[in-house]
Amino acid sequence: MGFFDKRKEEDEDLKRRNPENLPTKFQVIIRMVVGVYLCYLVFKMIKDGAIQNTSGAEKILMIAAVVLFSVAGVFFFIRGFKAYRSRQFFDPKTDDFSEEGQAKAEAEKEEEAAREKAETEANGGVKPGSMAAFARLSDATRVSDEEQEEAYERAKEANEEEEKEREQK
Repeated sequence: MGFFDKRKEEDEDLKRRNPENLPTKFQVIIRMVVGVYLCYLVFKMIKDGAIQNTSGAEKILMIAAVVLFSVAGVFFFIRGFKAYRSRQFFDPKTDDFSEEGQAKAEAEKEEEAAREKAETEANGGVKPGSMAAFARLSDATRVSDEEQEEAYERAKEANEEEEKEREQK
């Protein structure tokens, strides 16, 4: 298998796993960086006096560049930021948007839901880790004064018996 055959197979696998052709996380970040860089260029052009130091056709070209870079920079940054924030990117190491991958992910979700349902039923209808489970646990740890007194008396008697046995030896 040659280089081109291997590359073609990798491309086909990527198209199968990412049918929506989403950008990767790196590409989304690069979009934001490009947007910031274009805005920086506009700032430098204005600060260095590129518009004031030119005249005629050059001035029109500089104004057009400032407008174009400003619009493109803001566009790229906002588009990249929205995609990054909403996680609309493809991770080639983990994501699998193919039909088989989606079916597998759905089966895992159903399995997790069934396991959680079984845990809830086993816990008396209370979801583990919830505040209701905590309240139930704290109620179970409460000991009445009579039970504490009885436990104290039993422990006291057990200690006295151990002392008598030690004295007899």
